[in-house]
Amino acid sequence: MRQRDELARMHVELEDMHSELSRLHEDLRFRARRDALTGGLNREALFSALGALARTHRGPATLLVADADHFKRINDVFGHLAGDEALRRIAACIAEMTTGGDIWGRIGGEEFVVFLHSSGAERAGVIADAIRRAVAAIDLTVDGKSVSVTVSIGAASVVDAFDPVDLFRRADEYLYRAKGGGRDRIVLDGRELDPLPV
Repeated sequence: MRQRDELARMHVELEDMHSELSRLHEDLRFRARRDALTGGLNREALFSALGALARTHRGPATLLVADADHFKRINDVFGHLAGDEALRRIAACIAEMTTGGDIWGRIGGEEFVVFLHSSGAERAGVIADAIRRAVAAIDLTVDGKSVSVTVSIGAASVVDAFDPVDLFRRADEYLYRAKGGGRDRIVLDGRELDPLPV
């Protein structure tokens, strides 16, 4: 009887250890797909998700590529901790403006990608401008000095099937047009959007 009780106790301990290992494994899997600074998907996970979506997606969608303006200046003048905080705040603005069907992540440096599922160009323009305005309203202060944070956004829309590489290339081209046009602006499908009233 004592051996049976001991075996039962060991069995319970093994089940507890297995549950803990499963939880740790799931946590590691989650962290491996996330950007540690912003909580968004990392580059590899984001492009993997886009590839999977491209095979099954139907209907309108828009890809945004957002890049923090004058980011090197933020790091140089205010320090890298301020730069990191600016990236966290930009990510928070993106997370707040997206829904459960959308995916977003940081693909490197100060560049973010957002896939707006079921969003045609008109709705995507509204969301992109909401992100742009939210970022411009970030209240970041370092040593009593205000840090200006803005983003430029390039956006490319599709209907039904899409090639993730081509879609990204188009959005990235529009991003550079937004940068060249003066920053803190949006170029959607080749057309610069007028800022929406606040």
